Amino acid sequence: MRFRAGVAVVVAIAVCAATPDVPAVARTRHSKAVTHAMPRDPHRRSRWAWEPGLSLGGDGRTVWVAGNHCALIDQHGVCELDPSQAGFAPDYTPIWRSTNGGRSYRWIADPLKAIESQASQRDAAGAPGQDKPGGYDTDVAVAPRGRPGRPPLLYVVSAWEGSSTLAVSGDGGRSWRVTDLAGLVPFQDRPWLGTRGACDLYLEYHLFTGSQNIASIPRVERYDGCALYDRAVAGQPAPAPEASTSIEPESSQATRGNQVMAKLAVGGGRLYAAYQQCDTLLASLTCDSPGNRQSVWVAISSDRGASFTDVPLPDAHLLGTLDDGTWPMAAAADDRGHVAVAVVDTHHVVLWTSSDSGRRWRLRRKPVDAGLGWRLAEVPSVAIRGRTVVVAWNGSPPARAGGPQRWYMTVARSDDGGRHFRYRRLDPLLATTDHGTSLADTLYDDFGTAIDRSGAIALAYTQSCAGHSPSDRECPGASQSTQANTLVVRSAWIAGPHKSRHPRPSRQGERDRP
Repeated sequence: MRFRAGVAVVVAIAVCAATPDVPAVARTRHSKAVTHAMPRDPHRRSRWAWEPGLSLGGDGRTVWVAGNHCALIDQHGVCELDPSQAGFAPDYTPIWRSTNGGRSYRWIADPLKAIESQASQRDAAGAPGQDKPGGYDTDVAVAPRGRPGRPPLLYVVSAWEGSSTLAVSGDGGRSWRVTDLAGLVPFQDRPWLGTRGACDLYLEYHLFTGSQNIASIPRVERYDGCALYDRAVAGQPAPAPEASTSIEPESSQATRGNQVMAKLAVGGGRLYAAYQQCDTLLASLTCDSPGNRQSVWVAISSDRGASFTDVPLPDAHLLGTLDDGTWPMAAAADDRGHVAVAVVDTHHVVLWTSSDSGRRWRLRRKPVDAGLGWRLAEVPSVAIRGRTVVVAWNGSPPARAGGPQRWYMTVARSDDGGRHFRYRRLDPLLATTDHGTSLADTLYDDFGTAIDRSGAIALAYTQSCAGHSPSDRECPGASQSTQANTLVVRSAWIAGPHKSRHPRPSRQGERDRP
């Protein structure tokens, strides 16, 4: 989300009892890829939410998903404004959990709402904790392991006017402690989270510039998550980071043009902050004129974020617009030194991979989506686990003459390090645009992908309910009396590869291509 409302937003903090398991995917014996809307919050009238982040636990089976619902207004207009309706609450940060790799989820809490009965939500004077603002650009991360005798810490961050609110749970989401992350630079935009070990928490953000999708200089900060959680019992402090580093190529490497960064990836003791840069001096915000040049970099840290080394990736001759309102980059890493970076240029999906912790990089010769024959792609997400690479994006197949563009969640899977891919187009339809036009940020600019320990794929993404009936249980549209952005978070689970060494014949919506 690239726009901030110029109003102060107050968000409360609460923990509600979790509801029984609700299937997030149909458990059909013969189905290999099925999706479902996320379970609803039983305490909330509307189920609208969007822009989900996803984090896979260290056990390889627990999946956490965090969505958001902006407070009052964003770049699409009013988020939800009908105070006459019961349960009206524009700001929302829902959390869901799966304990089976993404096959089914249960709604856990809205961690930015506090209940007065929680001692952890009282201030130093013993008064009930204050409501905390949030509802924009939410991300979630879980520590790979817990402290001795304790569960792993779970973190949820949500942006607001100029800063970020962090909620931390030490008991699997049953209760939360909340603090502000003001950082060293005010006016933060697009906070990402990363974790390492039991206590290292990383926050990546950039200086909010007011443009749709152009970052200035990304910054990565390290916090002691364990100390932060312990201290938040009294006073809910705004902690200072233990390390704060800006990611800025040297002038000899680039012209310090506008940058767009990818989600921070942590794996194998290293941090990877990928970013795309306009290298043309005095270029426009779009940086897509014939004389412009764009490059992709990965800043790598092996000292817990104290310093970074900038590594240029092989030139892909990108020239897509950098100011269309979507986030064009994604990055992922595993604990064995495998790293992946994916970029969309509004038309195709480009992939780089490394198998030696980012020392050497391979650019895939053809776009990931080349086997589909499509010409429109937006908002990528990527996951990597050994030689398995999964790239997902919002894609649109060719439309009939004059017909609308129909957008779908599109998934490509490779089990040979990115050399060959198998594709899936997931139903239902996510959104439509005019003929030949790009999605822009109709579905916002972030979603999550993971590969569980069995090799199955878990996804969480956004579906537009525009044009749907208000009575649609999975994807309700807006009533005439409600002004709202009508989007919901969906999940998908795609089974792992068959044990046979030879791929099965392609089925409808699924094709094998090099």
